[in-house]
Amino acid sequence: SLLAIATSVLGVGVGLAESLKKTVSASLHSDRASSWIAAIMTIGPAYLAVVLVPNAFLSVLGFAGMILAVIAIGLPIYLLQQVPSDRLFYKELKIRWLLVLAASVGLVVMASEAYNLLF
Repeated sequence: SLLAIATSVLGVGVGLAESLKKTVSASLHSDRASSWIAAIMTIGPAYLAVVLVPNAFLSVLGFAGMILAVIAIGLPIYLLQQVPSDRLFYKELKIRWLLVLAASVGLVVMASEAYNLLF
């Protein structure tokens, strides 16, 4: 889990820093200054949140896991329901109980994360 947290922080941080650098460099003429300001704007709010609110990052990751369950499990199941069954290429997608099982797993993940957020 530590490796997953580290890679998510690095990946999001690098992308956000590059985006902020482009925005900041429009008003500043120094590339080095815009890099430093973008880095501070990227790291600063996250650092303050971690220092001021203990376990906030883990709570946010749990909520992101719940959102991912909706996107990765719920959305494809919904879209499969919209497609006529004669147009599906894989025969496994036509098996109703597999779709119900996948939806149940997604609901269990979302319910457990909602429980963790509330209690």
